Amino acid sequence: MQTQTGVGKFPAQVRQLRDVEAAWLGAIIDGEGHITGPYNHLYVTNTNVEIISTTLRILGVGRVSMGTQVPGMKTVWRFALTRMNDLAVLFPQLSPYSMKVQEVLGV
Repeated sequence: MQTQTGVGKFPAQVRQLRDVEAAWLGAIIDGEGHITGPYNHLYVTNTNVEIISTTLRILGVGRVSMGTQVPGMKTVWRFALTRMNDLAVLFPQLSPYSMKVQEVLGV
């Protein structure tokens, strides 16, 4: 199910999350993620590709990329969600479960 809100011709595509999904994602963001930039872009970085792919499956939108490989080091994976309309729909869903999101929202 998609939430169709936002501004202009690019409606939000983030799913309406179940409580358990929002709680899991909030914990991942607090532990492995960061929210940065003037538009509060969301990134989750980890060497466990399952964490990154689960994040993508839960949200139904976003990008996954593989970081630069360094000999002798584990591969780093990165999830990114940067569309303002998606973030505007997502952050209120995560605020009960993430201190980082609460800080961004001023809660």
